[in-house]
Amino acid sequence: MIIRPCSEEDIPLMLEIEQASFPDPWTEGMFRSGFSERGVYYYAAEADMNMLGFIGLCDDCFDCVGISTLAVAERYRRSGTASKLLQTAELKTLELTRPRLTLEVRAGNLPAIRLYEKFGFRNDGICPGYYLRPKEDAVIMSKYYDYSVN
Repeated sequence: MIIRPCSEEDIPLMLEIEQASFPDPWTEGMFRSGFSERGVYYYAAEADMNMLGFIGLCDDCFDCVGISTLAVAERYRRSGTASKLLQTAELKTLELTRPRLTLEVRAGNLPAIRLYEKFGFRNDGICPGYYLRPKEDAVIMSKYYDYSVN
């Protein structure tokens, strides 16, 4: 498995994975606008010329990098793909020297929450009614980095 930056040519595959993964998936326009924005990064996990999954990152503020989307094709779930993509997010956060990597996850998505906890993310609170289709609270999770010299 390799991790590589995505290009606009990857949008059809990203849409396919996104639509199969979420009840309220991103649209083509949402992905396209990300490719034209400064501070937005998409990375794909690939093996044997197949996209296994992808992650979207947004560096739009001074104190954090946000994971905007993370999706893995169903047949590649529980294969370490999401972990590799999260490692990529961590490396980008360190490269940008941001003190926090953050995300929102559906409160009922316990497998994802457990994965994020395994990576050292902690629960920073609940955002009631964040997701609309279906309506559900979001758990806000963050991982913090300390760049001070000991």
